[in-house]
Amino acid sequence: MGFNESQATNIYPFGKVITTPQDSYADFCSAYQKRELEQNFIMQLNHLIKDVQLHRGISMRLLAGNKSFEKDFKTLQSKINRRLSTLLVFSTYDKTLFSIADKKNIQLSWDTIRNDWQDDKLTDNFELHSHFIEQLLLKILDISNNLRKPLLDELQKSADSESSGDTDRIGSEDNERYPRQIKQMELLNFICSLLPISIENMAKIRGLASFAAEIGCVHESQQRKLRYLLQCAREDNVKAGHCSQRLHSLLGDAFNAKSIVGEFETKFVYFIELVSRDVLSGSKIQTSSWQIFNLGTNIIDKYWQIVDEGLNLLRIWQRDDFNAWVNS
Repeated sequence: MGFNESQATNIYPFGKVITTPQDSYADFCSAYQKRELEQNFIMQLNHLIKDVQLHRGISMRLLAGNKSFEKDFKTLQSKINRRLSTLLVFSTYDKTLFSIADKKNIQLSWDTIRNDWQDDKLTDNFELHSHFIEQLLLKILDISNNLRKPLLDELQKSADSESSGDTDRIGSEDNERYPRQIKQMELLNFICSLLPISIENMAKIRGLASFAAEIGCVHESQQRKLRYLLQCAREDNVKAGHCSQRLHSLLGDAFNAKSIVGEFETKFVYFIELVSRDVLSGSKIQTSSWQIFNLGTNIIDKYWQIVDEGLNLLRIWQRDDFNAWVNS
């Protein structure tokens, strides 16, 4: 019997042959490939945001008169150029994820920041960066909504029915009561919405506070912003703590967010109190700009690590879906 490329063939004992239309394979592979691309986009957007946040913080210190970062700043600008160009090339692989308007707006936002930034006022520099990051965060949220849907409905039913037996990876009591689709939605909400917004608030505090320390005082308009952002950061931290505990009950050691959040709780509190007590004290700021910037960066980098770990777990689940489909 010759092989027909238009169909896949499963051969069973006693000569029974069941044919499966090749289209079913094409549908699965297309869905799987799209999901891989969406996860790749989110990863790239996360790293782009992290670099733009750093660009905002360094450019503010340069505007404050500290020229020691000029070489690093030029290197960072080249890095962002490469990241953005790579992202836009990837966007051509699936035109449903990035519209022409999306690409134009993203490129325009970066060009506006990059060109003639030396002539910016502090407020303009801060707001232009923040607007660009907000665009990227909204894009992550938009793409993550696609990932909330199961790869294939029949695969999800299989994963949900077998999840209670997955004790090696997720050995929790809640695991038996919650299908994996719900766990995936909670994880996506944490790593694509709650944490990125929390990180951005921390990055804004880092930029404004280190600028104030660089010039030795804080202006009234910056004071109002910092007080508001500090309040947001405290609220974000409480939410992140509750959410990481919740995910630990669902996912166990498969997701390490609870231990990382707990590990950096002391540093977070110290950073927030340092900015509150010193930068907003109304007198000359004693803490160095370097100390504020590095402490904030240390916390931000750890939170981005949690986001990366969450995306890695999604990739593991997707590989499990692939194997479940092959074995079904």
